[in-house]
Amino acid sequence: MSSPDAMIAPRRSPATDAFAAAAATPAGVFTVADLSLAPKTGVKGRVCLDWLASQDLAFDHTPNRATRLADGTIVLVLASNEAVLLNPAGTARLPDTGSLGRPLAPGVYPVPRGPGLYWLTVSGPPAALDSAFSRLAAVDLRTSRFVDGSIAQTQVARVSATVARVDDGGAVVYHLVGDAALADHVAGAVLGVLAQEGGLARLTPAA
Repeated sequence: MSSPDAMIAPRRSPATDAFAAAAATPAGVFTVADLSLAPKTGVKGRVCLDWLASQDLAFDHTPNRATRLADGTIVLVLASNEAVLLNPAGTARLPDTGSLGRPLAPGVYPVPRGPGLYWLTVSGPPAALDSAFSRLAAVDLRTSRFVDGSIAQTQVARVSATVARVDDGGAVVYHLVGDAALADHVAGAVLGVLAQEGGLARLTPAA
């Protein structure tokens, strides 16, 4: 079930320069990772969610909901006819989404999500995240309201982005996904605000 699209990745993350310009400090509170080179794929179409379910993926079909599966795969349901699949560890088997333009099934179409998207994760104390994202995002992403599994299709650093909260092992984790062409701008803005709002405890550039 390994998707050709999921395996496509640029040799250099589009957020490389922004990460190279940032620095972690011993007193920092935020952990930031660049997962832009990790496998990701997507589907669209009137029955795409049912098709994904038929691929042995059990997830919440509600629009603007995120689900972490047992193998680590994250399913972002952006609408009733669109989903994005993210594979943080690079080890899960994403569904085979075939070739661009060729239907996977009646009413189901592949969407390339490999090198076209950047993908950043931000984790830290809830109060610090609240303060930072109040400056970065166009909507209310406070941890008390933007609960685990939430998705916001909004603006980050004044450009379009998708933000999903998918907690991991008790840590609050925000996933930021968007157009790779905007990655350096978004990553630079995010890292700059986080540095001011509590500092960067750990930076993990793309592998």
